[in-house]
Amino acid sequence: MCFRIRPTVAVLNLTGVVSASRVGGGSATLNVRTLEKVFKKVEEMPRVDAIALAINCPGGSPVQTELIYQKIRWLAAEKEVPVLAFVEDCAASGGYWLALAGDTIYASRASMVGSIGVIAGGFGFVEAMGKLGVERRVYACGDNKALLDPFQPEKASDRAILESAMKDVFVQFCQQVKDRRPKVTDDSLFTGAVWSGSKAVELGLVDEIGSMYDVLRKRFGKEVRIKEVEPDKSLVEKLLGVEGGGGAINAMFAAAMNTLESRVSWGRLGM
Repeated sequence: MCFRIRPTVAVLNLTGVVSASRVGGGSATLNVRTLEKVFKKVEEMPRVDAIALAINCPGGSPVQTELIYQKIRWLAAEKEVPVLAFVEDCAASGGYWLALAGDTIYASRASMVGSIGVIAGGFGFVEAMGKLGVERRVYACGDNKALLDPFQPEKASDRAILESAMKDVFVQFCQQVKDRRPKVTDDSLFTGAVWSGSKAVELGLVDEIGSMYDVLRKRFGKEVRIKEVEPDKSLVEKLLGVEGGGGAINAMFAAAMNTLESRVSWGRLGM
């Protein structure tokens, strides 16, 4: 009797905002810790012929994005398999950085792709403090220790320090794109603009238009085993929909605040 070994593709679901904090309350978060169990499961799979990335991400923390990228590339080298990235609704900013982990990038025609740039934001409460009659007291050693304090007037020197750091990250992002996408040589693409999947193919940011299941069946055959790798959830996560490890009330409060930040990130793309 002859047994056929079905090709297996491990699918990693990269949906949500990239953030170092752990988010619950229905707002997905991507970082190396929330994905730790997923990476471990892929590493322990006895057979895998490819790793597929299902990406729906508007960006977020550049540090966590780079750590996730490095882990994916490490897994690919460890398993000696190709990585196929599939953009769903969005791969923008850090989401596109994640897509660069793919040896081949696919997108839907209407996907939002790009936003190659760096952004930082915050609030200033100086006038509000005055109206409330509240006095801000800060004691610090080091000229820049109270950098960008939202309760004090903005300083040009503070802004210059932030912009310098952002420029360094921007240069790294652009270089990453050029290293992984050698055909992308037009610096006008590095403006933070976003494009449809169809236009992204023309610009070289994406290889082809295609959906995951169609592409995998064409590449590995109709008998391909598509295994979505998901982390195991704790009892707290199952009952409350929040990630355990710090108390349900604290977790839900953090979830509410991070959900707001998540909506801001998606809102920049009109999503």
